Order: sequence, then C-alpha cells, then structure tokens
Amino acid sequence: MFYGTEITDVQEIADLFFGYETYLLEKGFVIDNTLGINSFEDVLRPILLWIHERPTIGDTRAVSPFANTLKLVYGVGNVVDLTKNVNGYSTVVGTNDNTISIQDMVVDRSNGLLVSVIPDATLERIYRTTMVKNETEHMVIIDNRTNFNDVILDDITGIRQTRFKCFMNRSTGWTGKFEAEGFIISDDTIQSNVEKSA
Repeated sequence: MFYGTEITDVQEIADLFFGYETYLLEKGFVIDNTLGINSFEDVLRPILLWIHERPTIGDTRAVSPFANTLKLVYGVGNVVDLTKNVNGYSTVVGTNDNTISIQDMVVDRSNGLLVSVIPDATLERIYRTTMVKNETEHMVIIDNRTNFNDVILDDITGIRQTRFKCFMNRSTGWTGKFEAEGFIISDDTIQSNVEKSA
C-alpha cells in the first residue's frame, strides 16, 4: 500500500491492520500490555465502532497496541540508544507527535535480547517508534611474522605460508552486544560487568 492511499472499505482497514500485525510480529515485536489489548483485533474493534458512529470529516482516532508497553525481542545485536534521533525523527513518540523523553520511560534491557519501553502512565502513550538495531562484529589481526620470525606473506618476493595455525579463545554466548562477560579487575578490586551490575 502506498503512502496517501485512501481506504474506503471496512474490510480494507481490517486487512491493513492484520497485515501490519503479522509484519511486526515477524520483526520481533510482542503485544503485551495492561490495557486489555493483546492483538490488533483488540485495536480494530474501537476503530470500527468509531466508524459506525459516522465521525465528521477531520475527526481522528488514535489507538495503539503498544500504548503502555512496547516490547521487542531482537535476536542477535543490540537496540541502539533510544535517546537519539533516527534520520531526524524521535525514537519514541506519543500523542500529538510529542517526543516521549527518556526521563518519562522505563527502559528495561535486563532480559538479554529483549527491550521493554514503558512510559509513565500519567503522561503519555506510545503511538510511534523508530528502533535501530546494530551488531558488533569481531575482527582478528594476525601479525605478518610468526613466533619463529617466519614471514607469512610477502607480495614483493612471493613468499607465503600455505597454512598456519592460530591459538585463541572465543567467548560463548555471544549476542552481538558490546559487552564482556565476567569481571573487571581494577587495581586490587574486582568489579562485576557494568551491564550486569545495578
């Protein structure tokens, strides 16, 4: 459906809602809030009742399945800082296109690959969000000389080793987040990982 398309049929509205719900669920969004809205069908009902009341031209109705809790299970990677604008747009937006500030939200990232955004119930509801996911990748840099001072590759003379063996350790449970498991040793104290500490 193109931007600006005029929908004139109730069935088209239902198809749009259910298609968009399927798309969001595939992307990892979870509909789970305390307003009794558990699916886009619960959002569609009040809209259909509002249409049945024959609103006047210019009237609007705002309903959101993520109004008081937005959850995203994002798999590998990390959702970037929600306080930054994305392409000039605020990341979490409420009623009347007002930006919901980070002070008015509870952002919970404690469950590994899940981010929950809960706005202050007395202030705003979530009606739009833009979330960007990034992934931190690994890179291995290998010196061009071995422990025995042998050259691994020299383009000028054509010297090259047909194979070499690397000994290294890899962290288990890598999620693509910029974090390190375990503890940080600082002077004569041991601190827990910043992400895991309170």
